[in-house]
Amino acid sequence: MTVNFDNPNPTLYPYAVVVDVETTGLPSADGTPTKSKLNADPECYPRIVQIAWLVLAENGKLVSKGASYVKQEHAIPSSATAIHGISTEYANAKGRDLKYVLGEFVKQIEYCDVLVAFNVEFDQYTIEADCIRAGMPKPFKGMKKFCAMKKSEPVTGRRFIKLEKAVEKVGIRFKQPLPDHVKGHNAELDCVHAACIYLHLKNN
Repeated sequence: MTVNFDNPNPTLYPYAVVVDVETTGLPSADGTPTKSKLNADPECYPRIVQIAWLVLAENGKLVSKGASYVKQEHAIPSSATAIHGISTEYANAKGRDLKYVLGEFVKQIEYCDVLVAFNVEFDQYTIEADCIRAGMPKPFKGMKKFCAMKKSEPVTGRRFIKLEKAVEKVGIRFKQPLPDHVKGHNAELDCVHAACIYLHLKNN
């Protein structure tokens, strides 16, 4: 499977948004984020450090896309930086304000019917928590959810599998070798991987 998400076509009608986030850690709360949960423990859901998304038409063609690092109000834990390589200093130097990034994201996904992510609950809840922190409504109301990790079980033979292993099983190829700085945990790369798995499962 060879993919190309280089050329958006905004004349196409949006159908699905594929999203990936790098974060400050893992949630300590269960279920969907609420104001009361965040008031009781402001850090019970991780914060977005980097976000990337692809808006796809029903035929899988690219409608629009976006990606950004996010400026941080608090230090990113070293344990999180060890995973994705994004330090507090780097996020603040390269990133944009959370509310601006979320506003751009929400505008692009307004007419989408499906939310796609490799681990959809993690990405959904992380984004929803930061929307609450930013004083914005949750953006996924009414959308169907597509968890690429769980849906890929018939292909991978495993219900829980790392994204890079699922990519190997699906057989994703790129037009050229990827530079070292986008290998591993990177929202833009992982978003493309999740989109490829989604399209493979959708079309087979």
